[in-house]
Amino acid sequence: MGARDERDLAVLRKLKELGSELSKPHMVDFFLYFPSEKQAKSALSEIEREGYVVRVDPVSPPWWRRFFSKPVWTCCASKSMVPERETILETSAWFDVIAKRFCGEYDGWGSEVLSTDT
Repeated sequence: MGARDERDLAVLRKLKELGSELSKPHMVDFFLYFPSEKQAKSALSEIEREGYVVRVDPVSPPWWRRFFSKPVWTCCASKSMVPERETILETSAWFDVIAKRFCGEYDGWGSEVLSTDT
């Protein structure tokens, strides 16, 4: 099991610890970063075909960092799903492949806490 898998499982454990009902569908957000708008939008097209709602935005670094870094574009892909262990691990692996295909980086996922009362 790699570092990405460990991070995914840590998020699942934290959601459970916070009282989230993991057997119910959650709105899950996946985060990717790309060096150009073109690469981000190319990834967006592929991700949307799988039923995700995707938003691409430029990342605005602090003013002092703008002198030393290149522009970065963020891609947030959201979808309602039951955050089961295997589903999350497979989905993260898929996003990692997409990010690498377009010279980007997959940064992980997050979700709201969905209590048993909801």
